[in-house]
Amino acid sequence: MLPRALKKNTPQSISIAILYALPFLVLILLQDVKPYDWTGKSNLSVYLNPINNYIWLNRLLGVSLLLVTSIYAQFVFYKYRLFAKGNQFAFIVSFALLSCGSYAGSLAPWVLGGLLLIRLIDRSFDIQRSNNPNMIILEASFTAGVLWMISSEFIWVFPIIIFAYFYSGSLQIKGFVISLFGFVLPFYFLICLNYLFGFNVVVDASVHLPLYFIPSTLSELVLLGGCLLVLLIGFRYLFKAIIINKVIIKNHLVLLIGSTALCVVSASLSASSFGDIIVGGFPAFGVLSGLYFLNASKIWLMEITFFIWYGSVLFFLM
Repeated sequence: MLPRALKKNTPQSISIAILYALPFLVLILLQDVKPYDWTGKSNLSVYLNPINNYIWLNRLLGVSLLLVTSIYAQFVFYKYRLFAKGNQFAFIVSFALLSCGSYAGSLAPWVLGGLLLIRLIDRSFDIQRSNNPNMIILEASFTAGVLWMISSEFIWVFPIIIFAYFYSGSLQIKGFVISLFGFVLPFYFLICLNYLFGFNVVVDASVHLPLYFIPSTLSELVLLGGCLLVLLIGFRYLFKAIIINKVIIKNHLVLLIGSTALCVVSASLSASSFGDIIVGGFPAFGVLSGLYFLNASKIWLMEITFFIWYGSVLFFLM
C-alpha cells in the first residue's frame, strides 16, 4: 500500500491506485452539493439546467466526468512520453485536485470542461509535433469554442493553441485564420440549434472579471501547504526533465506549464472558494508530481511527501 507500489503500470498498481482514489470519491458523494445554476453563466444553460431536475443524473454525470477526466489526463501524459515509464500518480493527483472544487460531484463548468480541457492540451501537443497542423488546429479551436460555450471563463485557454502553433515551426497566416474559424464554429451550430428548438438565438458571450481568493481557513492553508511541498521538492525533477529530454518533450512540458497558468486564471473567474482555484492547476501538478514521485532518489522522502499531500487534500475535503 506504500506509494512506491504506484510506480508501475501493472494490474496490482492500478488496483492500489483505485484504493487511494476511493476516499476522495466517498467524500465527494457524501458532500451535500447544490446543483450548479447555469443561468447567465453559460451559452448552454437552456440545455444544462434541466439536468438539475434529476439529482441522481446530475451526480452520476458529475462523478463520472471527474473519473474519466483523471484517466484521460494520465493517458495523455503517457501518450506524449512525459513520463519515462508508467505510474499511477497522475491519475490520483488529478482526481484529488478536481475533487477540491466547490461543485465536485455535480455538473459544473470545471467538471464538464475538465475533460475538454485535457482534449485541448492533447491536440495542442499534437500541433507542436506536426509539420502540417492545420486540421489539428481546426479541431483544437473547435474544442476551445465549445469550452467557451460551457462557460465564458474558458476564453483564457484559447491562447494555448496559439502557443502550440508557434512551437510547431509551420507558421502561416492560414493557420491563424483556421484557428479563429474553428473557434467560432460551435457558436454557429449553437445558434442553429437554438433556432430549431425556439430558444433565444442571441448568444451571451460575456466574460467576467477574475476574482482571486487567498487561503484563509485552516483547511485551505493545509491544502496549500501540502501542494507547495510537492512543488518545492519536485521542481528539480521537472527542471531535469526539461534539460535532458528531447526537444519535443521539452516543448510539451513548457506548453503544459503555460497552459496551467491560463487554467488557473480561468478557474479564478468563477471561483467561490480557494479550492476552485486549485482545480485549475491539476494538469501541470499531475505531471510534476508524477515526475517527482516516480524518479525520487530518496524513497522515504517521497513517501512522506506523498502522505503529507494526500492527507492535506483529505483534510480539506472533510
